[in-house]
Amino acid sequence: MPIRNSSFLAVYGSLRRRSVARLGFFVVRNLRFHGYGVLRGLLFVQNGYPGVVEQPGLVRVEVYRVLSENVWDILDRYEGYRPSLGARALFYRKKVTLLRPELRVSVYFLGRETPRGKISIFRHSVDPDSH
Repeated sequence: MPIRNSSFLAVYGSLRRRSVARLGFFVVRNLRFHGYGVLRGLLFVQNGYPGVVEQPGLVRVEVYRVLSENVWDILDRYEGYRPSLGARALFYRKKVTLLRPELRVSVYFLGRETPRGKISIFRHSVDPDSH
């Protein structure tokens, strides 16, 4: 499948390779690791789980190619994204262009009405010239 016709997902938390298997075989089988990237955003830690908001900053992400569009239903449910609520959901899914590589991806951002935790500047923040 050509990259230009593919759907991509960028992740920074519990959907990363070390954790995604807990979502089951269907999810693992339908996401293929593509590489690493850098997302514009600010990472917060919410009671032990990460959430990125659309604000200035840099977050290192893992990028997956989505092999089946059916996987979005499972991922949306896991992330607490309800399309009817949009950005008011716990997390909302939005397509953005990564800073590196320049690739259009879907990202789960922390809902606009979800309280913010502590800013995480050590675990996932990146130097724009690294990697």
